[in-house]
This record gives sequence, structure tokens and C-alpha cells, in this order.
Amino acid sequence: MWPALWSFTTNPLLQPTSNAAEQALRSLVLKRKISGPTCSLRGDQFLARGFNVHGICLRQGLDLWRFMHNAVLAFIDKTAPPSLLPAPVAAPSG
Repeated sequence: MWPALWSFTTNPLLQPTSNAAEQALRSLVLKRKISGPTCSLRGDQFLARGFNVHGICLRQGLDLWRFMHNAVLAFIDKTAPPSLLPAPVAAPSG
């Protein structure tokens, strides 16, 4: 395990801090501090999923309300929901 703990010293792509993860959680933590916790596991999951979708839409430049609208329509129509996975990068031909 020791080499895995120090791999950021030899790999320039790895960051030694957790700033990105902390920034992603900040809005949810602030909401919980202001409003208090939810009363159930289902409420916790709803908030976590909502904040997760919001963060992904922000990072990918997607319109949150359009995504939510399409997700609700897919649920009503019993079709495949929209995906938050990034679009695949086309492999160069040749």
C-alpha cells in the first residue's frame, strides 16, 4: 500500500490534494448546515442525486432544466432516460 500512497510524487497527472472533491461537496454541505438534515434515507438520497446531477451539468455545460425535463418525459413515456456520460471521443481514422 505504501507505493500507492506516494504515487502522486512520480505521476504528474495525480494531485496530492482533494480540492476537486471538496469543492464538489461544498454546496451540499452548506445546504445541510443551513437547512438541517433530512428525515429519511430516501430524502438523503434524493438530495445527493440532485446535487450530483447539478454538478455534472455544470461541469459539462449542460442545461440542468432541459436535462430534468427530458428525464421526466422519458419516465412518463417509459423510454430510456438521458445520459450524463460525456460523449465518446471519435478515434482518429487512418
